Amino acid sequence: GAPARPRRAHPVVAEALRAAAAWPGGPPALGELAACVGISGSRLSHVFTAQVGLPYAAWRRWTRLHQAFGVVRDGGSLTAAAHAAGFADSAHLTRTCRELVGITPTEALVATGWRSEPARRAEDG
Repeated sequence: GAPARPRRAHPVVAEALRAAAAWPGGPPALGELAACVGISGSRLSHVFTAQVGLPYAAWRRWTRLHQAFGVVRDGGSLTAAAHAAGFADSAHLTRTCRELVGITPTEALVATGWRSEPARRAEDG
């Protein structure tokens, strides 16, 4: 048969994703985001899951983890990364990383080829 045509994003989901990306400290709780886009939390949850393929809470955890990794790759500490991505502290970031990928943030970053600033300085001599 004919190839499936990609679905256009539901306007509320597109607006929610834009708002979540711009939210200081990482994506907000579902209720805050729903209020921002003008619908109920339960409706946003339903539409978000149908469109994105993940429940909002799961998407939020992955997004926050990704944001934290970006801060560390840019030279920030794990504590700074945790706070920038909306985690309470570096222990919360570490617990979430272990739950999602089974290893610590440092182990995950090293596995992707990241090197700490002191390691880079030592190698560059």
